[in-house]
Amino acid sequence: MTKIKVVILSSWYDPYRIPLFRELSKQFDLTVFYSMRTEVGREWHVPEDLPFQAKFFEPFFLWKTKQMFEELLLIRYPKGLLRELFRIKPDVIVGLEARIDCIVGAIWARLKGRGYITWSDLTVYFDMRMGSIRRSNRRMMLALSH
Repeated sequence: MTKIKVVILSSWYDPYRIPLFRELSKQFDLTVFYSMRTEVGREWHVPEDLPFQAKFFEPFFLWKTKQMFEELLLIRYPKGLLRELFRIKPDVIVGLEARIDCIVGAIWARLKGRGYITWSDLTVYFDMRMGSIRRSNRRMMLALSH
């Protein structure tokens, strides 16, 4: 019996998610796509031998914008994301939050007739301070989700 191919779109490596991904890889043919290796304030050491398939992309800078908490937000696209989706042909894509790579993944899943799951850990406080563009992105992501 072949396992269902699942791709998780994650922003950067987080060591606290490794136990979850390890367990998921026992049930599914799991690949985690990381949009970048590290983020400011999250420079954890990435081990060479992760217990699942992982792909780290080089981010391509698109534009700067102001985040809702008065911080500068850089919008980046992971180079090669579409090429890897076409190569792996996942049955299900799981997008963490509503970033540009997740929007691309959701559209790809819809066009290919595959499942898309939105995974978000936003709080009510975060939601109520969200700008109109982010709120629209999130609504679109939820509409594309299964």
